[in-house]
Amino acid sequence: MMNEKPAKSLISPVKTVVLVVKNLDAARIIFEAAIGLQCVGETVADFGETDRFGGNPKGSFRIARFARSDGNDFGCLDLVENKAAQNPLRSPQRPFDFGIFTLNFRTNDLERAIEILSGRGARAVSRPLSYNVGKPLREVMFDLPAGERLTVLQLGDTNRELPVFTEPVATYGLIVPSMRGALCFYGDALGLETAITFQHKGPPFDELLGISDEMSMDFATLTSDGQWMGKVELLQLEVAGQKPEDTSVKADFAHTGYALLTFLTRDIESAKHACERAGATIVVEPAQFNRPFHENSRVMIVRSPGGEYLEIIEEDYSGG
Repeated sequence: MMNEKPAKSLISPVKTVVLVVKNLDAARIIFEAAIGLQCVGETVADFGETDRFGGNPKGSFRIARFARSDGNDFGCLDLVENKAAQNPLRSPQRPFDFGIFTLNFRTNDLERAIEILSGRGARAVSRPLSYNVGKPLREVMFDLPAGERLTVLQLGDTNRELPVFTEPVATYGLIVPSMRGALCFYGDALGLETAITFQHKGPPFDELLGISDEMSMDFATLTSDGQWMGKVELLQLEVAGQKPEDTSVKADFAHTGYALLTFLTRDIESAKHACERAGATIVVEPAQFNRPFHENSRVMIVRSPGGEYLEIIEEDYSGG
C-alpha cells in the first residue's frame, strides 16, 4: 500500500534529458544556433563501466551538456554521441507510442522561432495552433532532422524586444500508458505537484500531434517545489485503430533519441524506497561513480511503472 504523499518532493525538477545522437556536432546546431542554449561542459564518458541497462554499448562516448547562460539549474540537455547507434527510438509517424516524447521551449516570438528552426532543418508537424488558457497560447510541434520531436509555444503577446528564446527546457513530455498510474508514481510517490490537468478529444490537438485519426487525450503538468523550468508533462493518448508500443525498451544507448530523464534528490534511499513502493523497477542500485557533470555522486537508474527510464542522482540542490 502506498504511503501518504511526501510533504516535499523527493526529487528536483528535471535536471536534464539524455539524448543519444550519431553526430554530436550536427545535433547541437539546433540547440545552440537556433534555440540559444550554450555548451557548459564536454567530456568523454565510459557508460559501460556503470552497466546501466545491462546491454548498453561498451566504450567511451562524447557527451556535452547544454543549458542557458543565466545558470538556471534545471531544464538542461545532455547529448551523447554514439556513431554506431541505430535509428531511432521513436517513429515520427507514431507519436502515441509510450516513452519520452518531446522537449517544450517557450518563445517570445513564435513566427520568428518557426523561421529559425525551419532554417536549421526542423520540420513543422502542423500549422501554429491557438488556444486560450487564461492568456492566449500559440503552439507548434517540430520533427528535428535526427528524428526527435520538439515543441515551441508562445504564451501571451509577441514581444520582439526580447530574444526569441530566453529559457531552458520548460517541459519534458512523456507519453504514458496510464495517467492514473503516472500520477501515482510522479505525484503520490515522488511528491511532484500537479499544476494543470485536462482531457480533450479531437481538434486541435490531433493536428498538433500529427494524428489524423480520432483521438482522445488526458494531460497533466507536474512541478517540483514550485519551480517552473524542467517540468514533467504527461500525456495519455488513445488513437482509433492504433496500438501503442513501449519505445523505452530500446533506450539502451544503441538507438538514437531521448533515452532517460535525470532528476536530483537529497536522499537517494528515500527516493529508492518510494519508487519501489510505487511498483517501479530499480535497474541499477544506488552506487557512487563519476557520472559526467556529477562527479563522485550516488546514482541509481529506475524504470517507472509506465516504462520510461529515470536517472536519480543524490545531490543537494536549490529550491523548496
